[in-house]
Amino acid sequence: MSLISLNYLIFLPLSVIVFYVVPKKFRYIWLTAVSIAFYALSAPPFYTFAFVAGEAMLAYFAAVAGARLRKKGRGRADTCLTVSSVTVIAVVWLLLNGSGLWAFGGLRRLPVAASLGISYYSLQLVGYLLDTHWEIAEPQKNPLKILLFACFYPQMTAGPIHGSSYIEEICGGNGFDEKLFREGCRRILWGFFKKLVICERVALIVNAAWGETLSSGGEAVLQSGGWKWVAILLFPYQLYTDFSGCMDIVTGSGMLYGIRMPENFNNPFFSQSVQEFWQRWHITLGQWAKNYIFYPLLKTRTMQSLSKKLCRKFGKKAGRNIVTIIALFVLWLFMGIWHGEWHYVVGESAFFWLVISLSLVCAPLFDRIKKKLKISDEYVWWKVFRAIRTYLLYCIGIHFFRAPSFMSAFKFLGEAVSHPISYLGTVADSGVSAIDIVIMCLGAALIFAVSLFREKNKDVDSIPVYVRITFLLLLFAVVLLFGCYGSGFDATGFIYNKY
Repeated sequence: MSLISLNYLIFLPLSVIVFYVVPKKFRYIWLTAVSIAFYALSAPPFYTFAFVAGEAMLAYFAAVAGARLRKKGRGRADTCLTVSSVTVIAVVWLLLNGSGLWAFGGLRRLPVAASLGISYYSLQLVGYLLDTHWEIAEPQKNPLKILLFACFYPQMTAGPIHGSSYIEEICGGNGFDEKLFREGCRRILWGFFKKLVICERVALIVNAAWGETLSSGGEAVLQSGGWKWVAILLFPYQLYTDFSGCMDIVTGSGMLYGIRMPENFNNPFFSQSVQEFWQRWHITLGQWAKNYIFYPLLKTRTMQSLSKKLCRKFGKKAGRNIVTIIALFVLWLFMGIWHGEWHYVVGESAFFWLVISLSLVCAPLFDRIKKKLKISDEYVWWKVFRAIRTYLLYCIGIHFFRAPSFMSAFKFLGEAVSHPISYLGTVADSGVSAIDIVIMCLGAALIFAVSLFREKNKDVDSIPVYVRITFLLLLFAVVLLFGCYGSGFDATGFIYNKY
């Protein structure tokens, strides 16, 4: 059962109605049952849910046992238990989901289906174990709440990745909040607009340039270099409307239960640098990596000792930058491995690590150049230039994410560079009509306007009620009339569902 299916639009309101009928103290039990039912309907074979339950119970018992060992003064035993449990979760993920990593050297992954959302709930449970070990959070005494923390059904499709502090948010039996409920409905509608009206149309052009079969069943013909540049520039737009659209539906669904989930996007295309971009894109993954990899690594004795040596040799600023770059390398290595394919590691992760590292090293030089040219960061034209520059750099890096392999990514880029103005075929050959192009352009303008509204931290409730109602009715009509769905169209699943 997909989040954009009619079945989900029936499943969601029915489960919400029963949720508010059930007494507050039992609502987490209902949510657990609903999540298991969603899993059974969405991720066959159902036996894979055993991996979810197994990891959740491992985290539960390890956290409880670790707390008891700490009270008895057996800190080393607690550390061994935590490390062993984290290792087991990581190995299970690697065996079931790291298919691309296993392919390296001719190895094959186990012929067992991976559980839905394994990359998301595994990180959540590892974070929970580390939080309890570091005594940031208390061990949860109710194993069913840990299971719900792992399998709460909206988040299992594509995140967001919750911290341990969200256990009570999910399991607390929240009361009905009318304002939050209305916001949830708006978010779900906005997510459907992004995915069904915009993303599915952009995907036709991008897929055609990659030589993939069209949804109509015809063969793609946009194979010249010029169209490859179009695909490279359009894919971030496709990915954003797909992923953020999914997050809107997910967070909106949570709001209907009175649960405010963490945001995964914060207007990333307004970013002034690649580093800022990754603070606004897939936010919860970045926060997890910083909290459990980047900062702990910097605090280790080895890194502290190395930092002191480098500071004495190269000066404080340069020494700290070198240590930060080393820690960033480990962080980006993890980000690539998490995606489960080597071309993410070598292409996407290595590229962004290099760009961020160079910007860190060259920051003093850039500041001097700006000062000499009398360029202020407040100039509008300068902000626009930096945002466009960041977008173009992201286009290159995320190209490796779109490519099926490392070599195909370079081959695609090579053809784009060698024939940059060659356009064989027309957009119509990809199944996109003139009306579709108008819809994509108007959709981009609308998404930009809404993002700008959010960027200025304006409250939706400050807009007159009649304007809001009119906008939502028009948006609903647009999704109904121009959305890509129905028996004649097979809407693609969300891109991040595969993790």
